[in-house]
Amino acid sequence: MRKNFINVRLNDDELNTIDRYRMETNLSRSAYMRETAIGNPPRVIPSINRDQWIELSRLASNINQLAYEAHLGRFHSETEGVIKDTLQILRDVRNLLVGG
Repeated sequence: MRKNFINVRLNDDELNTIDRYRMETNLSRSAYMRETAIGNPPRVIPSINRDQWIELSRLASNINQLAYEAHLGRFHSETEGVIKDTLQILRDVRNLLVGG
């Protein structure tokens, strides 16, 4: 339980800087300042990396489905489509990473 309170005065520039950094972490001002002050600054994940994480998660899911089917020795008409979708996602992620 947090019962202690620290009052900190900031000028507008300082507050704007803190807000800019903390908005990238989705933390409240208090949580951001607390984590930073105790030596655990939150990771700031650039939006491009978040977008790529989503794409890579889709790719990993598709690969997992293929591995599961292969393990069971079952391939059906949908498998070819999953392979093509997976390859396209991989191409799209590669293009995004190189700015294409």
